[in-house]
Amino acid sequence: MEGLYITGMTVAVAHGLPRMGPIFGSMIMGGKRVAELIINDLKG
Repeated sequence: MEGLYITGMTVAVAHGLPRMGPIFGSMIMGGKRVAELIINDLKG
C-alpha cells in the first residue's frame, strides 16, 4: 500500500514471517530508520 510505513514486528505480520521476540535496541533503530525515510519522503 503506497504511503504506508511499517517497522518492527508489524513487518513480520504483514509478510507472514515468524515473529521473534523484539530486541529493544533493534526496535529503536528500526523506528529511527523508518522515521528518517518518512522525513526524506515528506521533504520530496
